[in-house]
Amino acid sequence: MWEKYAFGWISNITTITYKIPQIYKIYKVKSVESISLFSLCIQVFGYIFYILHGYFNDDTTIFYGMITPLVENLILIFMYCYYKDRAT
Repeated sequence: MWEKYAFGWISNITTITYKIPQIYKIYKVKSVESISLFSLCIQVFGYIFYILHGYFNDDTTIFYGMITPLVENLILIFMYCYYKDRAT
């Protein structure tokens, strides 16, 4: 039975980890010069719809797997707003 969910959870782990380097880099350099706020906002809507899909279709892999990336995107949006006018 676990095989049914294996690829979904592998995808979730990948999705959760791929934004961590970006968050770290922004924190270290204190710059969001190359970040697209528009892209981040579109991704937020996508994650929200994935979460809703998982909820309404009882797909826990998608439901739980998309919550962390949504939070990561919200962190990136916050960092964008915080650092956008703080050019060094």
